Amino acid sequence: MKRIAALALATVVTSGGPVLAQNEDVSGTLVLYTSQPDADAQQTVDAFSEAYPNVEVEWVRDGTTQ
Repeated sequence: MKRIAALALATVVTSGGPVLAQNEDVSGTLVLYTSQPDADAQQTVDAFSEAYPNVEVEWVRDGTTQ
């Protein structure tokens, strides 16, 4: 299920269109907190970074208490 969520997010982020046409204008730092396995989280970060090259992505992997 988490893999599907990651792929869905990656699809939305990289789908393009008029709303995302100005991706180069977006900059800053994004911190992603996730419980995804490392490989899945890295795929999500890679897809986001491809769509938003001027945004630095930091990610923190941590589990839940439940």
